[in-house]
Amino acid sequence: MSDDIKFTCEECGKLFDPDPDTMLELHIEPVSVPADELGQLDDEAVLTRDELQALSANELREIGLTPEMRRQLLAGEEITAGGICICIECQDKMEGADE
Repeated sequence: MSDDIKFTCEECGKLFDPDPDTMLELHIEPVSVPADELGQLDDEAVLTRDELQALSANELREIGLTPEMRRQLLAGEEITAGGICICIECQDKMEGADE
């Protein structure tokens, strides 16, 4: 087994040599979705306002949030919640899709 440290891209799963440019801040913002469209969302990270309000401090900690972050989200504010590792190739693809 190699002692070399490798990063894993959260987008494509590729392993690559550590590169600080691949570590990005993870921003979370509340999004209003009509109730009849909630069932169409595949994302398991989606929480309704009521679900977010009902989370205990331990449950918040498990998903990387603090009570203050929850308060900010419920107030409609964007938060920074840690980071995410995305390889340069996937970042380039994402930038191309945004244009």
